[in-house]
Amino acid sequence: MLTLLITSSSIAAACPTVAARPAAAPAPPEQVVELSADGTTYSRSLTDLFGPVSLSPGDHVDGSFWVRNAGARPARLTLSVRDVKVSDPDTLQALTLSSRAVGGEGGTVPLAEVSEHATLASGETLEPGEATMIVSTLALEDLTGLQGQQSTVDLTVRVTLSGTATGSAPGTEPVPTDTAPEPLGTASTLPGATPPGSSESGQRASSTEDGLLAQTWDTRLASTGGVAVASTVVAGALVALGLLLWFAARRRRVHASEPDGGGAPTSAVGEDRA
Repeated sequence: MLTLLITSSSIAAACPTVAARPAAAPAPPEQVVELSADGTTYSRSLTDLFGPVSLSPGDHVDGSFWVRNAGARPARLTLSVRDVKVSDPDTLQALTLSSRAVGGEGGTVPLAEVSEHATLASGETLEPGEATMIVSTLALEDLTGLQGQQSTVDLTVRVTLSGTATGSAPGTEPVPTDTAPEPLGTASTLPGATPPGSSESGQRASSTEDGLLAQTWDTRLASTGGVAVASTVVAGALVALGLLLWFAARRRRVHASEPDGGGAPTSAVGEDRA
């Protein structure tokens, strides 16, 4: 049996901010994103989106959390996946991810088709103080033989609350201002994450034409780390997946001529010898 072991996962909001259009001097930034594991207690970061849990081919795992708009203006919710990295191409081909707000619409994205980033869901608007539950599903399709053995997969799920009504078409990076969506495969102008294993984080600030302001921390793998984008914020979800291959030993059927009924274990997953 081929088993996918999700060793760690986290969601982190990195000090998302929104400011009203400045008149003479910039207005103090306003925190807009809050996250919760139970819909009651909110904070800036969460851990363990999916597990730890093991997956066999054909199985899936669900993870959920809540997002609340803590700002003073309505905000548009967009869910996207980016920074997909894998050590084994067969494993990448077998993984799909979906994410949506409960009651909302969303699509399933094959991770192998994510060039730089892809939109999972977009369109729901959260009023000031309103919260919604996000449900994500990671699925592993069939793998055979030694495919995926000891491989690892790394990805980021990004939750964006933007201060405009402009949405993002599927397969594009969420655009938090009134600009056109970025085509898939083009270089992103949003801050990227630091390489896996890095313990350092950096703060950035950027503003947009409509007065939105975001402070950005870039970090990966730290349980309290996060990723934010320019203009309203964001939550990052990091999933590290380790793949283990187990062989199930099968014994030959006992023949009358074999006193001990012994037999060599098979070397193929799920195969019985007659």
